[in-house]
Amino acid sequence: MALRNPSLHSLIKPIYKCRDSFIGVAHRFTTCQEARGGHKRLHGVSVNMARRIRLASASSRRMSWLTENLPNSVEINAKPLAGEEKTSEGEVSSQVAFVLEDKISRAKIQYFLEKQNALDNNSIIPPDIWIVGDTLVEDPNDVYTALGQPVDEISALRMLLDISGCRHLVWSATAIIDFRLEQPRIDRFLESSVVEFETLDEQVLGNLISSDSWRGKAGGYDMAGPAKSFSKLIEGELVTVLGFSNEAMTHLRQIILQI
Repeated sequence: MALRNPSLHSLIKPIYKCRDSFIGVAHRFTTCQEARGGHKRLHGVSVNMARRIRLASASSRRMSWLTENLPNSVEINAKPLAGEEKTSEGEVSSQVAFVLEDKISRAKIQYFLEKQNALDNNSIIPPDIWIVGDTLVEDPNDVYTALGQPVDEISALRMLLDISGCRHLVWSATAIIDFRLEQPRIDRFLESSVVEFETLDEQVLGNLISSDSWRGKAGGYDMAGPAKSFSKLIEGELVTVLGFSNEAMTHLRQIILQI
């Protein structure tokens, strides 16, 4: 399979210069407390809720980042959301925001089901602070095409060929849900970063595919893994590429300090 012509980079780069309004800019696109109320009285098995958070994701990279960057006193409970993920059309920035809203809805249902089950069985209730999010890689040539998680080696190879020798946007939408209130407080964040890849030859492509580092990674690469040697961050924050809005993580740290 032939590699992308590196000269395309010179054609793509000006596109990003025209999009300064959102490239590499972290912004909080919705912040709302859907309703206010007093703190809930917790039942079930007594545990220290203040230092427990739920990562509603099966992403090992997200889990690693939280483990490395949050205080050791914080217990991170990782469990993916039940149900199938919904998708939408439009620009990739809109797609990732849509997916986030779907995950928020599913997280709210899952929390209350888990809590009710814990109360019924006198078991440990779920954490009150949940992190939900989604990350999509934007095709270098099309703002409407998202490069999600590859399903197999062929799709991973196609994605790597798409971004070889190019700059591209990575979008991360993250929500922090606080279930301690009678009506959950939900803070939403959307952030983008720009990543540039070297032109990947056949040997490098083969090594990246055989490493299996593409599994579960948007765009088919892990910038904290083998792909680190062939990519660099141009604008934005590394954590955005790894799966979280940077501002969301700042907000999470503030919550941890307050509880």
